[in-house]
Amino acid sequence: MVLCAMGVMLSPPSLEILGSIVGETGFLFPVILCGGALVHRTLSSFLKGRGDTSRPTLETQSLLARLGPHLTATLLLGSRPAFALFGSALILAVAGHAFNEVFPSRLPGPVVPLVLLGLIALCNIVSPMLSRRIQVCSGATVIACLTALSVAALLHPSPPFAGDILPFEPWDRLRHVFLGAVLFVGYDLFFFGPAQPYSAYPYRLLHRSVTTAAVLFLLWGFAAFLQVTPVRSASGAVPYFTAARIVWGETGRILLGTAILAGSVAAVNLLISSASSMLVHLSRAGMLPSWFDPAHRRPTRVLLLLVSATGALLASGVAEQPVTEAFARCALYFWLLLYGASRVVHWNRERNKPFLPPRPLPSAWKYATNAVFAAAVVLTVTDPDPVSVLGFALGMVVLGKGVSLSSDRTGIEAQKQAKPSPAGKRP
Repeated sequence: MVLCAMGVMLSPPSLEILGSIVGETGFLFPVILCGGALVHRTLSSFLKGRGDTSRPTLETQSLLARLGPHLTATLLLGSRPAFALFGSALILAVAGHAFNEVFPSRLPGPVVPLVLLGLIALCNIVSPMLSRRIQVCSGATVIACLTALSVAALLHPSPPFAGDILPFEPWDRLRHVFLGAVLFVGYDLFFFGPAQPYSAYPYRLLHRSVTTAAVLFLLWGFAAFLQVTPVRSASGAVPYFTAARIVWGETGRILLGTAILAGSVAAVNLLISSASSMLVHLSRAGMLPSWFDPAHRRPTRVLLLLVSATGALLASGVAEQPVTEAFARCALYFWLLLYGASRVVHWNRERNKPFLPPRPLPSAWKYATNAVFAAAVVLTVTDPDPVSVLGFALGMVVLGKGVSLSSDRTGIEAQKQAKPSPAGKRP
């Protein structure tokens, strides 16, 4: 069950971010990783004994009550579904490059990503239980491959690199300090995942997923620090085939390619199934048209819509453009804002319950919430592509406004239909 919450953490972009942190911050990267893990463990502790802030119904109701339909729609659509679209396209494009690196072939660029996307969609349509098993198997494969490579690298470290030091740039260093909060995003997708029953103690499962990811990142980070130059690590190139060859030769290259492919499958499988379920829940809450809420239980039509959009990005080559990566980063920033906003509004709701004395917000939760807000702001301001960030934010604001107007219109029509007809007159 822990692996069902770790899909996004095991994706290739997470390894790229980790390599960038290691290259930019050096010996400080363990502190940054532990700080990010501690923040997300604290945020997931909101679930302990106070209901579940990540479950779809309660999260949407709490945000609607405090923020209104416009801001709620902007946050909800700009985070998980947006990253499911742009992040999945980016992850599958990386998986295609990794496949060609490990298994040289003459296949055109988009073929491998499109085949992977089609197989993942087919598994989700045929059987959600099959999708869950693929999630567990792919996640376990990533952990096994990276652990084996990390242990081998730690046992056979390379000599220290001389003369390969990055220039000191304050804004870049500050940005990479806050990137530690991005590495652990995505554990809340467990509540939207394929055929996943709700847990009586969800915070324990989320704690384990964040802790497992932190240990894996520490191992792989130390391996990268010992085997790869800081300049190469900071470049974020998909990662460390050179180090894998140094550690285990051709076997290391195959292991790393397998880890990237398995991580791509785990991330895309979880993103597509979770985003589809989330859109269905938003439709049931009256924020999206009823077309998104199928009569049967499984959201097949929504899943096909999301898969078609992702496939269009891959087939057109847009998935490999810098704008797709920038939009995926922006979706992660919105996701951090959603974490902070959902925790704040839920705590205010719990604190202001009638017949109960008001309770102050514990200091640890306050610091963690402020940390994710600060991370979202700093990462947005220091993003290397401010034009794309502004365009994404404006697009989400416009989309949120359209969704809020549509939900208001739907609510008015529902009230008219529910209103009783005057006495003595036929409806």
